Amino acid sequence: MATATKNSKKNSTPDKRINILNRTWWDLNATVAGRVRLVPRAMDQKVSDDIAKKQAKVATKSTKDTARDFIDEAYSGLYRFEKTITDEDTGEEITMGAPCEGTIYGIKAVALKKAIVRPFKTIDKYSMQDAKGGFHIEGAAKCWRGKDDLIPIIADPVKQLSYTEREVAKMLDMTTKEMEEAMHEAHKYGANMRDDIVRIQSGASIPRYRMEFNTWKIPFVVSFNKDWVSEEILVNAIDRAGMEVGLCENRPEKSGDNWGTFQLVTK
Repeated sequence: MATATKNSKKNSTPDKRINILNRTWWDLNATVAGRVRLVPRAMDQKVSDDIAKKQAKVATKSTKDTARDFIDEAYSGLYRFEKTITDEDTGEEITMGAPCEGTIYGIKAVALKKAIVRPFKTIDKYSMQDAKGGFHIEGAAKCWRGKDDLIPIIADPVKQLSYTEREVAKMLDMTTKEMEEAMHEAHKYGANMRDDIVRIQSGASIPRYRMEFNTWKIPFVVSFNKDWVSEEILVNAIDRAGMEVGLCENRPEKSGDNWGTFQLVTK
């Protein structure tokens, strides 16, 4: 006797709809103002190139007997938003990156992020690991040597030569006017030269020439996940980072000094 069977659709699957949850990322416009000098220290491009050539087994000129250019050395430590270079093969003028309104100097956006991540280690129910993905600092432009996002350093113009600049002028037999011309760009955007005795890898102590910003502020945009952290907690983490961590050379986190310390500007 034949038996009836129910008709069925083979390989049929029910319709599935995936709902995208409402986006929970907000942007916060903020500004930090410096309490103490800010001293950036980018790696000199010449040094970086020499290291790469050495590892590639490419012969490089010996710099053993080459005189140090203290002015160029100080400038080379700055992160610069816009720089025009000449292509050695074609002679073409190439602009690296993009300008930023009010300045040509900045710091890496990730440097400020790392500073703000640190206080989350001691905030209840949070961790530094979670903080790394919970917010991001938006760079003003991808501009430093075409590879790093920078945020701008806004500083008051410098009106006179620093002590170091006057001493360097004497060593190089430069007039005051010549030194002022050499430092014009740095002074225009709020930086002046300083020198510090540092100990290098060989154990020797040498003077190192760098630029410092004595009156400075950094405006930036921070994107954060409001489901992970409240605006109040994030703002307090930024302010704590200013005193506990700091930015750039000789910051509290690195050396215990107070360089690069800052406070959040409140309206």
